[in-house]
Amino acid sequence: MSARPGHPDPGGADGARTGKWLVFVPARHLDRWWERIRLATEQGRLGISAKAATALPNELAGSQRTKLICVYTRDWQDRDDVRRVLQELRDLGVTSRPSYKTDQATASGVYGTGSAMYVSQPGSQDFDDRSRR
Repeated sequence: MSARPGHPDPGGADGARTGKWLVFVPARHLDRWWERIRLATEQGRLGISAKAATALPNELAGSQRTKLICVYTRDWQDRDDVRRVLQELRDLGVTSRPSYKTDQATASGVYGTGSAMYVSQPGSQDFDDRSRR
């Protein structure tokens, strides 16, 4: 499932600096969370696009109890925009600990611990920059 408010494909040629907030939600609430994030993305309140895992089992997933929703931003170096999108996610009710990962890291096969560039602590409106460690 994906939503875009008329912006370029984050994985396309113009996506060298795109990245995404990784929002993990309980699988049983995936549809409810996706509806909120999809609408906010289409309204231009979030990033350039969003996508959600389907309800189908995924052997790459760390847990079948949670599903991933990705909210993309155009430029991971634009910390103000990355923060703005985080704050919108918080306004939508995301209280968990989302992490932010560049598409370049994903394309390079970097997953799991240490793959996040930015991490926001539960309920925080800001994030820690993990790239400087």
